[in-house]
Amino acid sequence: MEKDINQTLKKAITAHKEGKLQEAVKLYQEILKHESKVQFNSNDDLPFITTYLNLSAALKALDKLDEAEQSCKKAIELKPDYAEAHYNLGVILTSLGKLKEAAESYNKAINFKAGYVDAYCNLGIVYNHLDRLEEAETNYKIAIKLNSNYVNALYNLGTLYERLKKYDEAIKKYTRVLEINKKHTDAKNKIIYILDHFLPNDKNINSIVVANNKLKNIKNNFTLEHGIKKIELANFFNDSNKIIQNNNQDLTTNINY
Repeated sequence: MEKDINQTLKKAITAHKEGKLQEAVKLYQEILKHESKVQFNSNDDLPFITTYLNLSAALKALDKLDEAEQSCKKAIELKPDYAEAHYNLGVILTSLGKLKEAAESYNKAINFKAGYVDAYCNLGIVYNHLDRLEEAETNYKIAIKLNSNYVNALYNLGTLYERLKKYDEAIKKYTRVLEINKKHTDAKNKIIYILDHFLPNDKNINSIVVANNKLKNIKNNFTLEHGIKKIELANFFNDSNKIIQNNNQDLTTNINY
């Protein structure tokens, strides 16, 4: 039975990777039918933990958020110190608008996994939306300290400074984003918007010219464009529905959706 379950899990993960989410969900659910019937040698080898978490990721991708939440909680019930499960639950709860609960989940993920950079960044986003701005800033800064090239944390810290009317600091963060990724249109547009509305001393100076002057310290040449694209909270979670690593070496893991 254990061998059959592992084979079914491999099929489910393959379907999941290929974007066949409905098929993956059916296979994950088929595995879970055997949960009460199978005894494994150790909890570390228990495939049901991975199955619940992967099922949660598939359900979230299908926008079945309530079911995704419950499946993720089952994974945590089986392995309470599973940092990635707490992180994924935080993502789901954020999508459901349960921001205080999401913050709790991200904090648990950080407690169980030192240096969990994605959790720090997402926790900053949640605190920002809860108007806990000092805590948001702290967590963004920790994420950046852990990874100085973490574009999402840098960009989000820029938006926080913009919200706090610290426009010079915001421009510094957006400029750093562009040093890392010269094609980051939102950072370019944010700089233009700030310079156009708040910073230019000479109202006759075209904001694009001002922005280009501001970016002279960057070696890359930028083509700046007008227009501000609204960034929704969900856009920062594009890479957070992960298939979490299982101890079975034959399984393909760490897939982003």
